[in-house]
Amino acid sequence: MVVSEEKKYERCRQKDCCERVVINVSGLRFETQIRTLSRFPDTLLGDPRKRMRFFDPLRNEYFFDRNRPCFDSILYFYQSGGRLRRPTNVPLDVFMEELVFYQLGDDVIRKFREDEGFLRDEERLLPECEFMKQVWLLFEHPDSSSAARIIAIISVMVILISIVIFCLETLPEFRDERDLSLPVRVFLNILSNAQEFMRGYWCIYQNLV
Repeated sequence: MVVSEEKKYERCRQKDCCERVVINVSGLRFETQIRTLSRFPDTLLGDPRKRMRFFDPLRNEYFFDRNRPCFDSILYFYQSGGRLRRPTNVPLDVFMEELVFYQLGDDVIRKFREDEGFLRDEERLLPECEFMKQVWLLFEHPDSSSAARIIAIISVMVILISIVIFCLETLPEFRDERDLSLPVRVFLNILSNAQEFMRGYWCIYQNLV
């Protein structure tokens, strides 16, 4: 028997007048009052039109094929006026999926994450000048673009080369240039020039950021 959406909605309206509603979550039935769900009208259960598509007119109930242990906390959220507690036997990722499905809202999810110990992402304070903003993102935020990732790789290579140069300069074999062969002297000159380049690079980097 196929029931049209309009008839479903009419049954929902009639049920709203009865003040009580039965919610079937994967075979486990919950009963509450419509005014309890109406405390949060922007959520899935609080909005009659949103929950209408889950209404079963044959059994006169709403059916959700969702996690049953989670729904205890979801229903308590409505009953308590906004308090949300995750059951200890429910994994965090599963509970988060249920919060998103029941459309409890970004503010509720954000507060729940803070209560669970997640740190809030700090807003990036960027310069107002568009050019300086791009330069800041280029050097300080490698995830902002491909060029920024290349700059980050170069920075890491600069650090590693600087460490290698510092270690080589402390070796006794490289202290007296008179005892060195021509290839080694050339190699030391290259390292010296590289070191000067690294210093110039860091000066430019510090001035830009």
